[in-house]
Formats: sequence, structure tokens, C-alpha cells
Amino acid sequence: MGDAKTALDLSGFSRVDATGASDRLVSYLEGAAVTLGQLRALRLALLRLTPGARAIDVGCGTGDAVRELADLAGPQGRALGVDLSEAMIAEARQRHGDSSSPIEFKVADARQLGFPDNHFDGCTAERLFVHLDEPARAIAEMARITRPGGRIVISEPDLDTMAIDTADRTAVRAVCRAFADQVRNGLAGRQLYRLMLDGGLDEVAVHPHPVIVNGWAAMNTLFPFEHFAGIAVAQGALSQESAAALCADLRARDAAGRFFGCYVVFVVAARKP
Repeated sequence: MGDAKTALDLSGFSRVDATGASDRLVSYLEGAAVTLGQLRALRLALLRLTPGARAIDVGCGTGDAVRELADLAGPQGRALGVDLSEAMIAEARQRHGDSSSPIEFKVADARQLGFPDNHFDGCTAERLFVHLDEPARAIAEMARITRPGGRIVISEPDLDTMAIDTADRTAVRAVCRAFADQVRNGLAGRQLYRLMLDGGLDEVAVHPHPVIVNGWAAMNTLFPFEHFAGIAVAQGALSQESAAALCADLRARDAAGRFFGCYVVFVVAARKP
């Protein structure tokens, strides 16, 4: 099974600066972005920004989506990215500091963003809530800084929806559960509808999107499978023999062009009354 000393700990996104592994976390974000790029386009389209708008990406990571927000807002608008991690903000500034668009990056906590009420026309986040233990508080902050009539769009996976075709469904469920439980809130995607309604938002619309993972290498970019199989064994949810047989089965399916995996990402849009 995978080496726990070398495998990336995805829970590190909740405490990037304390991990000493920010470079590896950035690399993970880049690999995942290849798979999730079309969902970013949907997320930004649902904001319905017009030229001159002010928009913010909460938990912006390396800032690529902020550049796209700036393109939508135009030269008279403003695009801001915030992240709790100083390392991520430094990376974002390095990547996008030469932009002629009005882009700004700041270190800020999603639970206390520090901007005036009703300040932004659009507020968005992607793969942030899976790392939060107080999601309702973050929704409240996003709603507070968004103007009446402005839009909030959040994109989050539900890691418990991971489905992988294999002969041993009991074994694969144990590994997928180990993966979903590693981050603070692996079920974030299914919670967004309720959280937005409870946060006083209206016109809440849910757009579920399956993410197809059709290869062993692609799977391991998002989900280091053997590592999590090892965690399932250590937890007593799976025997060493079953874990080895499961990984061998998936590798064989991949070699035969028969590998299939999938999980669901929920893009949820709402309006501030």
C-alpha cells in the first residue's frame, strides 16, 4: 500500500502554512484544475457579472479564478482573491502580479473577511467548504459582504459520492470512505443548498455535475488510491489481502481500458435578497 510518509495529506489544505508542504499542495491544485476546469467556467458564468462589477473569490488558492473574474469585470471593475494561507497568497501574487487588470490578493479568514457590508456584486468559492468546520459562519460572511441583488456561487465536491467500478464493492467502499473522511467536511457539496437557505439567500439553484475519472493515473492525481487503501487497512476496515487484490483489480481494468470512476461536484448559486 501507499507510503503514508510520502503521500500528500489533503487535510493540509485546512492549515497550509503549518504543513511545510505548500509546494505540494499547489501542485495538487494544478492537477485537480485540469479535471475541474469546466466547472470553474460554470461557476463564474452563474455569477452573472457585468463590466464594472466588484467580485471576490474566497479561498482563492493560487488565484487563477481571480484573473478570470477580472476579465469579466473589465478595467473599471475589481477582482479580489482572499485565502487564509500566506503561502497561497504569495503564489497568487507571483503568478498574477503583472496583470493589467485590477486584481488584488489578501490574506483573510473565510469566517471573518473584514470587508464592508454590501460591498461586492458577486462572491464565489471553490473547494473551500470541504476544509471548513464552521461552514454556516462562512456563508454568513459571504452574504454579509454581497450587495442586495448580488450573487453567491459555490462549487464543492461530495467526496462520499465517489464510485469506482470493481469486483469488490465492500473493499472499494472502505477505501473511498477513508478518502472522504480525511478532510474536515467531505460532505460539503450536499450541504450547500441547506446552508444557503439557512443563510437567508434566495433563488438557490443546484447544478450537480459528475466528474468522470477514466484511468488509474487520473484517479491518483485526485485520489492517491493505494495510500487510502493503506489507511483503510490501518483502521481495520479492510484486510491487507483485500486491499492488495482491489488495487490489482483496478490496475488490470486500467490496462484493459475498462477503468471507471466518478464523483459528484455541486455548483450552487443563490441571490442575496
